[in-house]
Amino acid sequence: MPLQIAAEHEGARSVIGDQNFNRDVRFKEFAHPAVLKLSAVSIVGPAFFLAFSMLGFVFQTTYLAIEKELKLRQAMTMNGLYDSAYWLSWLAWEGVM
Repeated sequence: MPLQIAAEHEGARSVIGDQNFNRDVRFKEFAHPAVLKLSAVSIVGPAFFLAFSMLGFVFQTTYLAIEKELKLRQAMTMNGLYDSAYWLSWLAWEGVM
């Protein structure tokens, strides 16, 4: 921004032809009336995002409980599946979902 202001100053000075041309540039906040802004996102947003993040946790614990009730992991272990492969596939699948 300072480079742009300097370039505009030199351009204006050369167009006007006055070597002593001086202009003072300052930033000022745009004047507007104070307005109270209410939005649905600011009111309902935090509760929605909390519920949305809890929903994934509920699904994960539900699936884990169903697998435990059906003893799927024990059946897969009896068929030769390593526990590390089971948990890695479970984490990969839940990470994708």
